[in-house]
Amino acid sequence: RYVCLLARHPDRTGMRSLSFVLMDLAALPPTAYTVLPRITTHGMRAAQIAGIRFHGARVPAGALIGRPGSGLELAAAALAITRTLVPALSLGVLETALRCCTAFLHDRRLYGGAATDIPYVREELAAALVDLRAAEAVARACVRAPHLLPDLVPVTSAVTKYLVPRTVEDRMRQLAVVLGSRSYLREGHWSGLFEKLRRDVTLFGLFDGSEPVVLSALTAQASCLDVPADPRRADALFTPETTPGPLFGHATGPFADDDPVTAGTGDACAALARHTADPVLTEA
Repeated sequence: RYVCLLARHPDRTGMRSLSFVLMDLAALPPTAYTVLPRITTHGMRAAQIAGIRFHGARVPAGALIGRPGSGLELAAAALAITRTLVPALSLGVLETALRCCTAFLHDRRLYGGAATDIPYVREELAAALVDLRAAEAVARACVRAPHLLPDLVPVTSAVTKYLVPRTVEDRMRQLAVVLGSRSYLREGHWSGLFEKLRRDVTLFGLFDGSEPVVLSALTAQASCLDVPADPRRADALFTPETTPGPLFGHATGPFADDDPVTAGTGDACAALARHTADPVLTEA
């Protein structure tokens, strides 16, 4: 029924020429708009990816969202939230794919035993689980930022939107190698679900900002990484006992002033070195 439309003012140019308008299709005559046919896609059949064309449609002034010309600001704020939430879709894919692979390989008999007895297979499944848990930790911390440290969201939303889908895509390719030819089939084990997951997962790194777009947004924040910050200020992001406050509890700008998360990297590495002598962990 509703369409949130980013419209350009005919008499304006530049950054202040765009505004958001909430279109109530039920309040328009049927001749004022045409819903275009769904775009044909590979997978994602449940998503209504289509368009709409308006024909002289008129809406009341009250349909304007925010101030006139504030469209880009509102879009940036909305993307900061959606980029924080999109990685959860990737996490669901990797978790399901890992369970799918593990179930198949556990029952697959090779060389007189289960496929999961092969060291390479066990290492790849373990590595996938480690990546899943690490990605979950990043996504969980970043999704708390809009509640606890909203001034960090310009950085955290870009970090999680790039890192989590990228990690999941890389791990899905490795799981496909372990699963072998079975990864291409659309029938058999779990009704060929892995093939669908591997096809659909690439979409999550694309919408609401592709990798180049998100990395460009993160580059714009790079100066904040050189600013001295109190690393303890970010503790709330990683402490489950901390109760989140309201979403964007105080106003935040389009750029972060500092980054207490990276400011605490030195202390985190030192603490890790005290607890383990594993060179892979301490040197990473």
